[in-house]
Amino acid sequence: MKFFLGIVCVILLPLLSLAQGSLTIFSEDGDKFLLFLNGAQQSIESHVNLRVDGLSQADYKARIVFDDLATVPVETAINVADTASGKRIDLVCKMKNNGGRIKLTFFPAQPVRSDYTPPGNVYVVHYGQPDQVADAPQTPPSNTGQGNGTIEMGFGGGGVNITAPDTKGAAATAHDNDGNKQPQIPLCKNPMDGNSFKPAKESVANEKYDDNKLAAAKAILNNNCLSTDEVMQLCKLFGFDSNKLAFAKSAYSKTTDPANYSKLVKVFDYEAAKKDMSDFIKNAGR
Repeated sequence: MKFFLGIVCVILLPLLSLAQGSLTIFSEDGDKFLLFLNGAQQSIESHVNLRVDGLSQADYKARIVFDDLATVPVETAINVADTASGKRIDLVCKMKNNGGRIKLTFFPAQPVRSDYTPPGNVYVVHYGQPDQVADAPQTPPSNTGQGNGTIEMGFGGGGVNITAPDTKGAAATAHDNDGNKQPQIPLCKNPMDGNSFKPAKESVANEKYDDNKLAAAKAILNNNCLSTDEVMQLCKLFGFDSNKLAFAKSAYSKTTDPANYSKLVKVFDYEAAKKDMSDFIKNAGR
């Protein structure tokens, strides 16, 4: 019986490996990006060269958002199955930045290899598990070839311009949930009143894309101080932990009650993001 099961495993393992495809995306110009497949964020941090394996479906809806908000996000369909056999494939895509608009070039698909080892310069994640191996120095892989390019939509922006805050005054000492004393940070003394914060929050909520929400929320910080509760409300408008982190870190020095900032940890979905925020607070934004 053990011998029979061993034979079955030997037969099934290659089949299981072929049942999952992979996608590698890299930026030829070194633009860092976040990749979303079917709405799911594939890495906590942005990268230049990203490989996602464990793709069991044939088709995915991809969205690529760049650290540089001036670069137009890309939305495109991704297929990791051979059209003839239906077997999963290794797909590689190159991105070229043409003045803020991205052209995608898909290289000829390769069959999935069970013994494939990605180069050290590729950050690898498993689909649906964004907190995986640490990345190495970012350079594109050496694949060559031609394929079909796709360029997608742009986006609009928004902002709020309200009264400037008074950031002069005493420094504040924050404490975490364990009562540990943190380094001092500047205290922002004048918070937005409710009548001003409500339209500001609505301007963020009305943005269609998450990266636009982030730009609008950061615009509020240019001329205003916020309470921790107000920062939490804005963080909850974002769909992705990466944008929650970016805004929460930007808002830290512009809060009126930094001692309460540890409350923000609960707005994050992934444990890695919660830890990132906790470490940031413990180091008083450094």
